[in-house]
Amino acid sequence: MADLIAFAQKGYHMHRISIPSFLLCVFPVAGLAYCPTADDLMAGIRLTQTDPLVVSTITLSDGVYSETRLDTQRSDAPLREMERTHFLMAPTELAPQPRTVIYQEAPDVFDRLPELGTIVSSTIYREPNLADIAIELTLTFSGAERFEISGCEYDVWRAELSQVISGTTHYSHLAYAPELGLLLALTSSSQRFSFDQIEALE
Repeated sequence: MADLIAFAQKGYHMHRISIPSFLLCVFPVAGLAYCPTADDLMAGIRLTQTDPLVVSTITLSDGVYSETRLDTQRSDAPLREMERTHFLMAPTELAPQPRTVIYQEAPDVFDRLPELGTIVSSTIYREPNLADIAIELTLTFSGAERFEISGCEYDVWRAELSQVISGTTHYSHLAYAPELGLLLALTSSSQRFSFDQIEALE
């Protein structure tokens, strides 16, 4: 963590957010009175998992969610910058390793997940100087429940995402809050988080 902070202090910024600003609110705040809503995404919402530390700062502009995430569990790429048009869709990675994800479906299809039950999508992963990779994604609705965070409660959809890449299937389990438009928890072979703090930025 000290190395990351030193790196940020040398001027590495993503969407004008540096590591120190991420760390301003990484401990629980007693008596939090305000529960953020989707309207707060214009200025930004910060989500934090305190242990192990994962911090995401997310904004929404012109239908695009921009996320800068610090994940101390990932030694390969602890600081990432991503964009997507829906949080039930895989993100386009901007940094440190650019990768574009191309969907055929419109983002609003994913708002109908409970109704449809399952959404199957053929997508393309595209990285500079590499051949495109065709990915088959299957998103399956598994139920709804309440999710408590910072004294606030949000309805979440539980879903399983399977990705078939070069004949190998990879699974992720998601908790998506439709009223926020954000993921509050994710478990996969490569990453794991369940946020316990939420804060609207000014």
